Amino acid sequence: MGGPNMAPDSDTLDAPVDDTDSAPEPPKKRGRKAGVQNKFTVEMKELIQQRGKPVELLCDVARGVKIRIGPQAGPGEPKYAYPSLSERTAAAKILIGKLVPDMKVTEVTGADGERLVPGSSEDKSDLDTARAIAFLLNKAARDLD
Repeated sequence: MGGPNMAPDSDTLDAPVDDTDSAPEPPKKRGRKAGVQNKFTVEMKELIQQRGKPVELLCDVARGVKIRIGPQAGPGEPKYAYPSLSERTAAAKILIGKLVPDMKVTEVTGADGERLVPGSSEDKSDLDTARAIAFLLNKAARDLD
């Protein structure tokens, strides 16, 4: 029969059998933990917000405030310009898009596509609806007297 490094019931030398009971170690996980942002991304966002002040610029453009253009430092007088109406509109659209995201169409139904309110007005004919309205108007008129 087979020796210690041979498979059971094997008379020939096969692949060695692993005598250890321990499972192989799983590969080490690399990278960030889930939910943690990339350090470079966080730093860039902070830099843009602090130095570029994009929100302030968009607000100023949307309001039509005089904006300094050209180099921020250097010899000579700085130049200023007022944003055009189309630039103001574009800036306002960007700001509103961040405050109020686009609405998405959502159909609301009950279980298995049933109506939420059983026996709703969709089941009634126009005549039934007219009768219900007449009844309510008549009742309201009596309540006023």
